[in-house]
Order: sequence, then C-alpha cells, then structure tokens
Amino acid sequence: MSENTATVDFNYSPGMELPTYVDTCQMIARLKKRPSIVRMGSFTSTVKIDNEDSQDKDLKFENHVTYQQLLEYCRTHDNQWPNSQLIKRTFTSIPYDPDSVDGNPVRVLQWNVLSQALGQNNDRFDSCPLEALEWKHRRCHMLEEILRHNPDIICLQEVDHFDFLSRALATQSYSGLFVPKPDSPCVYINDNNGPDGCAIFYKNDKFDLLEKHDKVLQVWTRAQQSGVITVDT
Repeated sequence: MSENTATVDFNYSPGMELPTYVDTCQMIARLKKRPSIVRMGSFTSTVKIDNEDSQDKDLKFENHVTYQQLLEYCRTHDNQWPNSQLIKRTFTSIPYDPDSVDGNPVRVLQWNVLSQALGQNNDRFDSCPLEALEWKHRRCHMLEEILRHNPDIICLQEVDHFDFLSRALATQSYSGLFVPKPDSPCVYINDNNGPDGCAIFYKNDKFDLLEKHDKVLQVWTRAQQSGVITVDT
C-alpha cells in the first residue's frame, strides 16, 4: 500500500453478503489513517541518491587572498542580481563586565545556513523569489555574511556545501570540521550535493586543534538524524 492508494481483500463464500461501495470506502479510509513510523521529512518511499560534494568545482581559490579579493572572485562566478545586497541586521548588546575578559575575547558566530537541497527542492518558501534560492545566488552572500562579522569560531548547521566553505574560508586562515547527519533528508532529493550536517570552523592562527568529538542525537523517531561537534582548542 502506498501513500496515495489502498487495497482491501475479501474472502467470499456462497451466501455471504458482499460489502457495499460505501463500506469499502470507509475501510480504506480507516487504513489510510493508521499511523506509521516515518523518518524525518517522510522520505521513506524515496530511493537514496548518493551524490558527492562536488557542485563547487568551478571555483579555484588561491591561498591567502584578502577578504575583498575573495568576494570579488566569488562574484565573478556567481549569478547574483545587480543590486543584490546583504540584509542589514541589528544586534542586541549584552551587558558584561569588561574586567572579566582576560584581554583575549573570542567572537563566535552560529548560523543555520539552510541546506541547499532542502531549501530549493523540498521546503516551501512561498514568499521568496525562486532565483534567490539558487545556489549560485546564495554562496557568495553566505560567505560575505560570515566574514563580515570576523568571527573567531564559526558554528554552522544544515551544511551541504562543506567543500565550498572549507576551501573559501581557508583563504582567510580558517580550518574546519564537518559531521554529516547519518540519515540526512538531502540524500533522498534529486540533484543533492551529499548529506547535510554540522560544521565548525576556527581561526588557525589563533587556535590549535587538540581533540575532536562528535555525537549523534536521536530525534523525531528511532532514526538517527542530527550530529553535534565539539572541539577542544
């Protein structure tokens, strides 16, 4: 029985009263309402499409370029709108005691960057222009949004273009780690770029990686869905 159809079999013997059309429809309706265990996003009836993270091979980054040179290079390879700009954001300052900072503050940026496979092919962004969801419109803006805040540590979720971010951020002295979701919904979508997951980047001229730990969290159903990375520096 699929998601949209149902069948009912009857054992018939002579003299037995056959069910009416209404009775049969009611039985089918009851069958279709029966709960079932599904994976995140209800991709149980879809075949996995195991693709590699390879959609950004058109970009060849040079080592140790300036921030502006990096953005200019990305823009020449992206299909950005002529007047496309980043959203102006406002931040709330949290009061703190300056004396409690030991002269070496650490700036951390956390962002759910929206998986490209899900954002463009599965989620419904009815108020968003379709062109704005295309990866070649988004990737340079994503990079610019991250770097303009000059973070020491970057924590990202729903990353399904780690290769792009890793190579681009490496030009700005960042090193990164990536842990994919064990059962990422991205791999059930056509034209995916591999599974999405969590990524951490850190300034390698300020921190040294000592250890890496990752843990899988179980959410929704019994399926393993989310990953968490912790880094000791």
